[in-house]
Amino acid sequence: HDVQFDLLVEDQDHSHELLRQGRVLAAVTAEPRPVQGCAAVRLGTMRYLAVASPAFMRRHFPDGVDEAALARAPCNVFNRKDTLQQRFLRRLTRRTLQPPQHMLPGTHAFVHAAVQGLGWGMNPQALVAPLLARGELVELVPGDSLDVTLHWQHWRLDATVLRALTECVRRAAVSA
Repeated sequence: HDVQFDLLVEDQDHSHELLRQGRVLAAVTAEPRPVQGCAAVRLGTMRYLAVASPAFMRRHFPDGVDEAALARAPCNVFNRKDTLQQRFLRRLTRRTLQPPQHMLPGTHAFVHAAVQGLGWGMNPQALVAPLLARGELVELVPGDSLDVTLHWQHWRLDATVLRALTECVRRAAVSA
């Protein structure tokens, strides 16, 4: 199809609002309930790992990952709406901690900041697996992860292009 896209980047917990506002025709979202006038397709689960550089771990967690160290160690967040780090901290400590935060609204910048030791952050396992294998990143708590189920929501329009796009997104999600 000969189409152009105008992509908007939004946190998966808030992207359904773009549909509700009529700003987009489709969105990847963590919201399973379809926005009024939309259809929702489950894409699968994205696993996030809390990762940091080995040097960051030595500097901020010399005695291990505990509540006091987590409250002091800087974390990376994608934007002000990103709650993955907070969810991970609450699950580990059963408390709401407020560590220093760096805002990094770009996926590759987010990963690069962790590799460079700026802070720790929740990153998609598929994206950081090679860095973990090479030892450029390590898990804060090995084996602990946060899973987010993602959905593709789109307006119920009888549009060939939208059907084709939906099928491409579904195929990409299956192969990921």
